[in-house]
Amino acid sequence: HIGWHVTIALNIIKMNPRRVSCLLICTITTTAAITVNIDTTATGPEFDGVGGCSAGTGPRLLVDYPEDARDEILDFLFLPNYGASLDILKLEIGGQGDSSTGTESTHEPSPGVFDFQAGYEWFMAKEAVRRNPDIVLYGLPWTFPSWLYNTNDPPEQCGVGWKGCVNGSLAAQYVADWVRGARDVHNLTINYIGFQNEKPWRPEWVILLRQKLDAFNLHHTHIIAGDCGPGGGFQSPGLAAKLANNSELLDSIVGVGFHYPNSILPANNDREFYQQFWNLSGKKLWASEDYSTYSDSNGGRCLAKLINRNYVDANLTALIVWDMIWAWYDGLACSGQGLIWAGEPWSGAIGIVDTVWSAAHTTQVTEVGWYYLKKAGPWGTGGSGYIPSETPQHTCSFPANRSGVQCSGLHPGGAHSALECAKLCCDDPHCADWEWADSSVTGGGCWLGVCSPGSYSNNSVWNGGHRSPPQPLPPPTKCTSGSNWPSNASNLQCGGLSYDGVGSVSRDQCAINCCNDQSCTTWEWADAKSVSGGGCWRGTCTSSPVKNNDWTGGTRVAPSPPPPPPPPPPSVGGSYVSYVSNTSSNADVSVVVETMNNDDSGCAYGNSGWGPVPNQEQNLTICMSVSVCANHAQMFVRFSDMRVNSTVRFKQLASIDLPRLFSNGQCCFDYTVMQNCIYSFTTRNNTHKGTPAPTTRLSHAPEGAGRGCGPLSESITSETFPLPYSTHFTNASIRFSNFPEFLSDLEGVFRVGSQQEEDLSNSLYLTQHVTTARSLAHGDESSQLPLTVIGAKSWSNYSVGTTARLPSVSCVKDVSPCQDINGNVVNMSVYGRAGHNYAFSSAGGYALTLTSSTWSVVRNSDPNVVLAHGNRMDGMGVSEWVTFNLTMKGATLAAIIEGKQVALLNDTSYDSGLAGLGSSWHAIQYADLSIS
Repeated sequence: HIGWHVTIALNIIKMNPRRVSCLLICTITTTAAITVNIDTTATGPEFDGVGGCSAGTGPRLLVDYPEDARDEILDFLFLPNYGASLDILKLEIGGQGDSSTGTESTHEPSPGVFDFQAGYEWFMAKEAVRRNPDIVLYGLPWTFPSWLYNTNDPPEQCGVGWKGCVNGSLAAQYVADWVRGARDVHNLTINYIGFQNEKPWRPEWVILLRQKLDAFNLHHTHIIAGDCGPGGGFQSPGLAAKLANNSELLDSIVGVGFHYPNSILPANNDREFYQQFWNLSGKKLWASEDYSTYSDSNGGRCLAKLINRNYVDANLTALIVWDMIWAWYDGLACSGQGLIWAGEPWSGAIGIVDTVWSAAHTTQVTEVGWYYLKKAGPWGTGGSGYIPSETPQHTCSFPANRSGVQCSGLHPGGAHSALECAKLCCDDPHCADWEWADSSVTGGGCWLGVCSPGSYSNNSVWNGGHRSPPQPLPPPTKCTSGSNWPSNASNLQCGGLSYDGVGSVSRDQCAINCCNDQSCTTWEWADAKSVSGGGCWRGTCTSSPVKNNDWTGGTRVAPSPPPPPPPPPPSVGGSYVSYVSNTSSNADVSVVVETMNNDDSGCAYGNSGWGPVPNQEQNLTICMSVSVCANHAQMFVRFSDMRVNSTVRFKQLASIDLPRLFSNGQCCFDYTVMQNCIYSFTTRNNTHKGTPAPTTRLSHAPEGAGRGCGPLSESITSETFPLPYSTHFTNASIRFSNFPEFLSDLEGVFRVGSQQEEDLSNSLYLTQHVTTARSLAHGDESSQLPLTVIGAKSWSNYSVGTTARLPSVSCVKDVSPCQDINGNVVNMSVYGRAGHNYAFSSAGGYALTLTSSTWSVVRNSDPNVVLAHGNRMDGMGVSEWVTFNLTMKGATLAAIIEGKQVALLNDTSYDSGLAGLGSSWHAIQYADLSIS
């Protein structure tokens, strides 16, 4: 094959270091192969899993599916070794505010009033645990009920668009009560909890949450801090400093969760940011929300890349997909994202998309609690990393003969791997020494130059080599005394310099040494006998100098040009991540390889830092130690061809018989991999793709119809919502709990309840339940009044009507139109042509709105536009049922109240969209809904 070889050596028994060095020299100098050692004794952090978010009304339409179809969807999500086989279920703790594509119910609508049956997240959790008792449950609030806010807090403390911050002490109790209710009411164990999604928080709040959990004897529920974006704050500025400087806060948490970390802030480009968190010893680092990309084949490739490279780049040990399931209406924000589509309960059609198989390639060959293998350079130990895209053309043989040793006097080399670091030194005739450590090691990276004599120290995490002998160095600058370089930086001290002897180098010699080293820009010296840490330090400052009278120093007056910037990310042949089930010699071993081309696997929040993959087949020679082959007879292979025109997903290929005859203490086999594919090699033989029932209607996500959370260019639907449709909110029309069939709340909470009066034949009615004030949205504060929607974004010419009434209990006596005690007008509406990529703002469309004495036709925009209005002449008062409907045909809108047309007008702003029922923030009651 045209291409290159990657040798993956799975070494369960520690190799003799001398033998390793010999083998590496021979490989580099005599073959075109690139050797990557995967040493299964080099165990890294625990694997914490791949999971999904059940949030943002993601499961809303799922719960209305026929039970057999719904069970099939849940099986594909949660059954172990079947379909996506998710390890983690992250649950929204509903707060009655818009959390992305609508609202979810709260367990505490008012202080001390609990409803631990509200919503569908309890159902999702119990169904997941029923299928997999070991699944990890993780809870997080996106929004809080309005009673939890301090409305007088300044906006700069709360986030853009918010009119107040959450009351931290009340919120801590609120979250702890949810965990308590999960245990006491539903027999659910919540393993992890967060404080608030993508909003600022204060250390004392998290500490208090830990105390509240402990008071309920919920010690097993651990806190993940952050749940925010990385980089320059993104809702949680100074997070690393908060943790590092507050031991009580650090002790209260087990880890930090970032959202879209390696996309928004690729670790390849900003290792310093991630280094702050790697330095928090023993704390987990998760992608606690990730992906959020349209789930066509590109989305499948994106997710495969994220699962592997989040660990390779940034040491992230868990990834949680937003959203796990998209079961909301097309036309709302972020349509088409997730692992499974379930947006047609009326037809029962489902979509099992490529992201299911991207997850399965890892989840089905591992378990939570397995170990990652450390990231490895070609001379390092471990089992995870990037696959180089081509054979490097070395100009010399450069051994790894100084591994486990560290010296001073070197300068940064800007390489991305140990192999590249060695090559840079090899190709520079004046470089004698190279050193490499993974970026997770403090000060890690590539270092080149000439080691200072006598500066060697043992350090097992470093790999390196020494040229013997190097070519002569260029003649030094003629610096023969300290006076050749002025002491123009005395009484200052900076970071980033390297030792040049401790006590043995005089002040003048320190200046001379820096002067003669063209890469040195700064020297500092203090008397080692009297100053702690004294001696000669030189190199390049990486921090601003601070005042320190004990130190003398100088800066090159005309310094040499700075070193060139790091090279662009290398072209890579993909990535590989290896896992072991335990640390014994007979551990199960799994290796997941992905070969995604960056241009074909765009993620919604960016890809920078990852190079392209050559469009070619690539040959891998996988070599394993005798111990692996002695304990396992076969490697089992799963394969997904993620290219656009392929339908091969998670296919079981012929297993590989491990050789019984060994050469040089290893047993090897060859494998050819292709671009934009995923391969899982495992010693476990318990994977199952899963097959939908023959009667299941399958749909798919049209290629290229969406990206990110923008509108879709093409509908996902299999069968458009059938018209005409009508419901009287009877028991027969309720498919789940007290949810009205097919209606999905964008703002407010609409539920079916008992009828108090007997003036209608039905015994139930629909009520909007959020009556105190708006719950603040997950994003900027929404301008949308309570609204629940139904239908299809393609609906254009139709009529929507209802019979509804205003509650007299909300009205102040003798005020018209009816107003509450705070002066808010009480109203009720029907909506047409709504939806329009709704997220945190107006849902668009048109509304016919009635108060107790007036009517209006409104273009539901931001701000709203009144197209027509007038006084009601129907004679129906407060508490009396009134029938009204809005008819749309082309640009013509007709408003009808009690059978009489009150308005006929033209408007071309919206030509299609969903139907809906709406209200003010009051308990409006609806007896029916009809659409034709």
